[in-house]
Amino acid sequence: MTDFSDVPSPSPEAVFDSISAQAQETNRIRVDALAALIVRSDPTGLSEDDRRQAKDLAHQIAGSAGTFGFDLASEVARQVEHLLLREPDAAQLAELELRVAELRSALD
Repeated sequence: MTDFSDVPSPSPEAVFDSISAQAQETNRIRVDALAALIVRSDPTGLSEDDRRQAKDLAHQIAGSAGTFGFDLASEVARQVEHLLLREPDAAQLAELELRVAELRSALD
């Protein structure tokens, strides 16, 4: 059996920073997936399945970003989620594209 008693434990701050960095990368991936769903929508809107997936992604980003101190990203993700409560029309799809771009910036 290996004795790890001499191996120093990482500080709580280092552990938090590592988890935060992983969450931020996951959120970037979620934003990319969200953007892809919106871009592939047709002029009549998103399919019900795509809208539900996009809403779930926005919800996940809002919670994760808020947990790790990305308050602006969390707020923008909540706005996206709100826009996706109903089938967005063409104007709302354009608004979603803007919000997703803002969300991407807020995570950097």
